[in-house]
Amino acid sequence: MQYEILSRPAASVAKLSMDGGESVTCEVGAMIAMTTEFEVETTTKKKGSSGGRLGKALKRMFAGENLFLNHFTATDDGQSLIIGPHAGRHSALSADGRVADCSGIQLAGF
Repeated sequence: MQYEILSRPAASVAKLSMDGGESVTCEVGAMIAMTTEFEVETTTKKKGSSGGRLGKALKRMFAGENLFLNHFTATDDGQSLIIGPHAGRHSALSADGRVADCSGIQLAGF
């Protein structure tokens, strides 16, 4: 997966370039545009988590985040996904694979 942050500094968006089998998790409403070869799943838990995560979903909701999460999985090589905009200046945090703004709000995890 490769990413590029566009439209800096205000209302930045992240363009993700993905190959088949790669996936990203975003809050509901974060996706702006995508190419056609994606599977989309909406759940209350992080991708790959076992069941029983409603408590964590409720914690996210009370923290001002969304109850639901969208999981986008590329089904073919060369797919693109654009997420954002979110107020603030965005930068990539490569240590844990998240794209975040300067206030630390996570836009996507992969």
